Amino acid sequence: MELIHPPLFISCMMAREELRGKPLTRKLVSKWESVFTAISTISNHTSKMHKDTGGEPGCYDFLLTVGNYSFASIQFQEIGIELLYNPGTAVAFCANIFKHGISEWGRGDRICYAFFNKQVVLERLGQNKAGWMTTSILETGEGSKSS
Repeated sequence: MELIHPPLFISCMMAREELRGKPLTRKLVSKWESVFTAISTISNHTSKMHKDTGGEPGCYDFLLTVGNYSFASIQFQEIGIELLYNPGTAVAFCANIFKHGISEWGRGDRICYAFFNKQVVLERLGQNKAGWMTTSILETGEGSKSS
């Protein structure tokens, strides 16, 4: 996240630190190392073309697939792209913007860990919307830890 959307990364880190400072959540959140506010596990399922409805435009989802299967692909309908989605593959994209689906994978087990952020959680912790990532942010370093 820090490489693909620095302002969102900082917003998520600040939200996590806010939770670590609260007595009610300190112990649990001290074990949470992810910058994402949520994780979903999908086991041995294909996925028809869909957009995820819970995300915020501009927020990236991060999919990581693992298992002992030999082949799968992820398709992005609107942009006409199909990518290999073999074990160990990680993909970051705006899942509420791009329709995406996962093909059959044949034999073996496939697990997908879907990491994402809930804007309502970030807002409740005082973090504004990070907005879209732009090349000007990359060029100027705006929103990075060092700026």
